Amino acid sequence: MLADRYEYGEKGFPRDRTKAMELFTRAAELRYTKAHSSLGGIYHEGGNLKKAKFHFEAAAMAGHEGARFNIGSMEAHSGNMERANKHWMIVASAGSHNAMQNLQHGFELGVISRKSIDSTLTAYNSSCAEMRSEARDACIHCQLTRLLVIFFFSMYLEGSMTTKEWHTDERNGVTIMARATTWAIVVTTCGQTVFLYLISLSFQFIE
Repeated sequence: MLADRYEYGEKGFPRDRTKAMELFTRAAELRYTKAHSSLGGIYHEGGNLKKAKFHFEAAAMAGHEGARFNIGSMEAHSGNMERANKHWMIVASAGSHNAMQNLQHGFELGVISRKSIDSTLTAYNSSCAEMRSEARDACIHCQLTRLLVIFFFSMYLEGSMTTKEWHTDERNGVTIMARATTWAIVVTTCGQTVFLYLISLSFQFIE
């Protein structure tokens, strides 16, 4: 989304929060759910909790699970744990690991009944089961293996650059360019590996 580019300064766009909010607002007027959620995040970051909650609620009513999770967090911070738990139960039932963890913590503190946590846990595990498949898991494991191979190969190249034959070309900038390329690969690979690992964790079951 173009507004995202301005919000974070991505893909060559300058970071311009004003422009981003303008575009998000126009998208929200067209009933684009993610725009409401993004506006909620911006207003929340800026301290305008009233507007943040308004946009989070608009997104949540349209089915945005992340927005509903954020409403639950806002209620919790305001001390309204009963309302917070209700929001988290809805999100956890859809498969949110973070919401389920919050509910388990609430159960340990005695603010959630055994009946409520059991029913939500059953729904959570069912949602995780629907999202998981052997093909998905195999793809994630394959990608992780590929990225790890690239990572270690990149580290091998970096180690080879300490040898004498590389030093002879330093005056031409070959080593500098090669190292920059190698570490770009390393950083990108690490980021992708962590991302895929987090995806695999998001579909875990809770006993």
